[in-house]
Amino acid sequence: MIFKSIRKRYTDRSTISDLTITDDTGNIIFTGYLMEPKCRTESEYVTDHTAIPAGKYLLSIYNSPDHGGQAVILFNGTPEKFGDIEMHIGNWATADFSGSKIDTLGCNLTGLHYQIIDDTDDEILSSTIAFNTIKEKTFDRIKQGNVYIEIFDTFLPI
Repeated sequence: MIFKSIRKRYTDRSTISDLTITDDTGNIIFTGYLMEPKCRTESEYVTDHTAIPAGKYLLSIYNSPDHGGQAVILFNGTPEKFGDIEMHIGNWATADFSGSKIDTLGCNLTGLHYQIIDDTDDEILSSTIAFNTIKEKTFDRIKQGNVYIEIFDTFLPI
């Protein structure tokens, strides 16, 4: 099983990726989107507001204290300064760091749709449905080990 995230939409607030998950035989079992913080260069890094570097990360299941002990997907092997990067339910990314309507503090939010709202907000939609579908189709396999997410940059501005 492999998760493939291709970053395609870059805004001043977020990075939106096409997500495809294939099973061990290569069949596509899920397609949707991920939203994470804005991609930044090393010199532009801002804690909790910077997407992790493109690359390949081992996935595991993690009972997140930030989400009331709910099981989420944890990215293993991310650079230390990024802390625990999870894949979980959420809707919003903001640019002002005020904390209002912000669900992604470095993490990847799942969704089936997304919208860019003028210059004010980026939103990922149907997040709960997407995450629950991913959970149903992948958690047992992730628990067995050796499941990765590959993240690719395309740098095509929207």
